Parts: sequence; structure tokens; C-alpha cells
Amino acid sequence: MIQQSIDKITGAGEDEISIWVDNYDDVFSDFDSRPYDSREFSDDFLEQVRRMARENATGRQVTLKFHLMPDLRDEYTEMIITDNLQAHFKRFAQRIRNDMNHILRKGIILSIVGATFGLLLGFLESKHGSNSYMDSFNVFVQPLFWFMFLTGLDYIFKYSREEKPFLDFNVKMGNANIAFSSFAVVTNGENGGVITKKKKAIPCGNNLRMAS
Repeated sequence: MIQQSIDKITGAGEDEISIWVDNYDDVFSDFDSRPYDSREFSDDFLEQVRRMARENATGRQVTLKFHLMPDLRDEYTEMIITDNLQAHFKRFAQRIRNDMNHILRKGIILSIVGATFGLLLGFLESKHGSNSYMDSFNVFVQPLFWFMFLTGLDYIFKYSREEKPFLDFNVKMGNANIAFSSFAVVTNGENGGVITKKKKAIPCGNNLRMAS
């Protein structure tokens, strides 16, 4: 079960996204039974991180901190999660860059071809004058070139605007600090011993819990 909250680190120049988990399996996909070093991350977990980062975007450095009970922590597993999670975000950022560059090139080509042939038709019409053949040709062909031109502009501007937030998120999280912390409250016992208590969880919907 994932639990979540966000802490603004005042004066530290960064934001902390804190995620509480019952165990390491909460971070990974339930449908992937491979070892942690090759296992896919949970879509629900990634979507929750994306939502939290989007709702609290400040442009500052991000620390993604996982909390769990101290007796469940394993340094080697945490190292795997850290390395694979950073690699995941960087890989998706590069994939989005490649897609954006491909669409950008396609948009530029469509716009240039559409504009070039549109101007060429205009030139031929002005040079040879208006006649039935030219008018019929323009009726069928000119809308096609206008469509190519406008579609190219749509690829260049609209697609870039739509994909940029996903690129920014993955770049930001790919450069985020990833840390682990024990999810517990430590108090002194009656005889000077140490008592470890799990923090109280407050239900907040979508199978998530806020820690308090």
C-alpha cells in the first residue's frame, strides 16, 4: 500500500516528495514476477509521482524519498530501485525527445511542401491567367496543399506543447535525488528502551494514505 505526502523544504532550495510503502513490492508492477533488478515499475506508482510533481511544480530540485519500516529495509534493494528508477525516467525523457524531434521534422517538411506548392500554383495562375483547366486544378489540388501546410504547423506547435510537460517531468525526475528513510516514530520506553511505532495513516482515496 502506497502512502503519500509532499513536504516543502523551506530554505533548502528543493522539494521533497515523500512516499510511504509497506514493502518494496509496492513500487513494482504486480504483473511482473522477475527479480527487482529487471522488474518493471508500477503504473499506479509512476502516475502518482507524476501527479504529485505536477501539482507542486516549483522548478526546484526534487528529492523523492521512500519511507518504510526499518526491519524491512535492504540496502542492496534500495540501490537497485534508485538506479533503475533514475534510468527509467531518463530513458522515457530520451524517448519523448526522439518522438518530438521526429514529429518536428515531419511538421517542417509538410509545411514547406504545402507552402511551396501553394505558392507555385499561385505563380502559375498569375502567369497563365485564369482558365477552366487551371480553375478546376486549383479546386482539387490547392486544398490539399493548404491541408499539408496547416497540418505541419499543428505538428510543430500543438504537439510540442502537449508533450513538453511529460518531457519536463521525466527530465526533472531523472535528475531527482532518491532517498530512503525508516517509516517509524521512535520513543523511549518505560525502562529506557526504544519503542518503534508505525505512523498513523489517514485514508485519502485511490488506495492511498497520508501519513501523520
